[in-house]
Amino acid sequence: MSKPNQTKAYAWLKEKLNRFKNTLFPKAYVCHVCGAEIGEDGREDSLCPKCRERLPYRHDNTCPICGNYVATPGLCARCRTSRPPYSQAFAPFDYTGSIRRMIINYKDNGSPWLAPYIAKYLIDYAKAMELHADYLVYVPSSDKALKTRGFEHNKKVAMLLCTALELPLTEPLHRVSQKKDQSDLTFEERYQNVNGSFILRDDYDRSQLIGKKILLIDDVMTTGATVTTCAQVLKSNGAQEIIILTLARS
Repeated sequence: MSKPNQTKAYAWLKEKLNRFKNTLFPKAYVCHVCGAEIGEDGREDSLCPKCRERLPYRHDNTCPICGNYVATPGLCARCRTSRPPYSQAFAPFDYTGSIRRMIINYKDNGSPWLAPYIAKYLIDYAKAMELHADYLVYVPSSDKALKTRGFEHNKKVAMLLCTALELPLTEPLHRVSQKKDQSDLTFEERYQNVNGSFILRDDYDRSQLIGKKILLIDDVMTTGATVTTCAQVLKSNGAQEIIILTLARS
């Protein structure tokens, strides 16, 4: 084969290999939100420049405990009336736009490869906010959700956080049941719906929790009923303080 033909053949083969990589590893070549091709500068978060500019960062007008938006500085009405069992709740994003799509794709649309990107946002945020704890705990999925998804979505992210933040992972929680879907329920209804849905695992040594500060992670915090229930279980089994960290708030 002549040199020009070799060059053409190599270029053709390289193009085919790149397309094959693009199919196998879309995270490296395609924006996970809009599907646009991305260059080297977008590989770190798998986002094109336009989608990166539209990330729904939360603003500062929030309750210092639960993180809910407030009209005036200070505690929200719910936290003034009844303090939650956790000390603070943090989230870098609102649950909308690209972040909402990212979470849905990760959990329910067969995209477990998004775990490192979700973890990176949480790692950077936790470091910026100087969040420290003795253990990291994740909110577990139900057995039904595990069978549907085929993986424990919060655990994949939690393990990456543990490595980056140098925190030990402990798994005290077990999800027993949930009466019905949480959509369109008020906080009180959601709380009743998940009340009793989380328990301490039968084989867990509760002495690990006594006097410890826990960083509890979940993907989304809506009314806070789920993390409140989990925090209550941890507190009732000896944990001294719980901090909540989620990727998004709605």
